[in-house]
Amino acid sequence: MAKRSAAPAFLVLAPDGRARASWKERLQRHGQVRMCADIDAVSKELQSLRRRWLCFVVDVEVDRVSIHRALKSMRRAEPMAPGVVIVREKARAPKALAGLGFRVVVAPVAPKDVRSFIGYSLALEVSQNPHIAAAVEAIGAQKALTVKQMELTALAATDLTREELVAGLGVSHNTVKTRVRQLLRIHEEDSMDSLGKTVLRLALAHATHPSWTAPSRGIVPPPKGPGAMPAQRKAQKRARPPRAT
Repeated sequence: MAKRSAAPAFLVLAPDGRARASWKERLQRHGQVRMCADIDAVSKELQSLRRRWLCFVVDVEVDRVSIHRALKSMRRAEPMAPGVVIVREKARAPKALAGLGFRVVVAPVAPKDVRSFIGYSLALEVSQNPHIAAAVEAIGAQKALTVKQMELTALAATDLTREELVAGLGVSHNTVKTRVRQLLRIHEEDSMDSLGKTVLRLALAHATHPSWTAPSRGIVPPPKGPGAMPAQRKAQKRARPPRAT
């Protein structure tokens, strides 16, 4: 197999142009995005073998047989990547979609559900642990965390140093300090270490009792090792607001 040299990315299948634009705007803040208007484009992306996929987003009218074939190809290309299928009417085969590891959502999609899915995907990426990702998703829903706050919450459960955190997030020391301070205030924790221990306790509860929350059921834990951080994913930095004149 060819070495995966390209930065990991989100893969989106959305025939509707407005849906593609919306997903691109949401996801490019967190990493590279590969947009596909049809199944043929998806096949070409998957055949490259150079890229690892962070998650799969399929935004279509209905779950036709051809869509199921595309989902199977996605799953073969990246067995661990989270996936979501958004349909405009009730899914015809929800059990088959769930069996492939895809969540099913009937449009319109609530913003909190979008945050939840993306946050889970990034928590899984940086922690490389589905139980930590599930714990972070539950915490995120409870505390209405942003996607970046969910990612930073997952990072608290890793052994990254502050210097590694700054380099991985691709921001300044002061920005990291501000984000950490805000996050600890939300979680009512004294330090990232104490927050990490809280996350790990909840992750252990999920590992022991999978019914506690559903997102990672049926997923085999991936190999240990650090995942790609925003700088490695080439996340698009938010533009600074213009100065008043």
